[in-house]
Amino acid sequence: MSSSDSTPAQALKELLIEVTLLHHHVAIASRALAGPSDLTNAQVSILRSLVKDRPQTVPQLASERGIARQPVQRSVDELHAAGFVDFGENPRHKRSRLVRPTPDGRRRLRKMERRQSQWTKPVADDFSVRALRSAAGLLRRIRGRLQHDA
Repeated sequence: MSSSDSTPAQALKELLIEVTLLHHHVAIASRALAGPSDLTNAQVSILRSLVKDRPQTVPQLASERGIARQPVQRSVDELHAAGFVDFGENPRHKRSRLVRPTPDGRRRLRKMERRQSQWTKPVADDFSVRALRSAAGLLRRIRGRLQHDA
């Protein structure tokens, strides 16, 4: 790429291509880290959100991901059938129940996160904490703008 091709929009396009390629490799690793339960990446993502943040409704989980409610509902139903989430009353909305992790769901996520920590150590070796946090912050800001514009 020549210096005349160096605009923020073109640099962002290059970054997004790399993020897409990175996502593919992370998805493969995530499936391996999920272990014998065969949780999908979507299910792991939902479980992680519920443990990290707080109980949420299916529409809130879908909105956070920028996707339709139906695939999130399917993933939540599968997590419920596996005993990893349950449902609670939502004081703000009678029909939209809160999804929350069960003790088994929390244990499963902790186990996966231990395996993930072992996997990330050699990948992160040559990077500084500052550089990685800066990159995460930049991606968070880009995601925020995309969510805002959607």
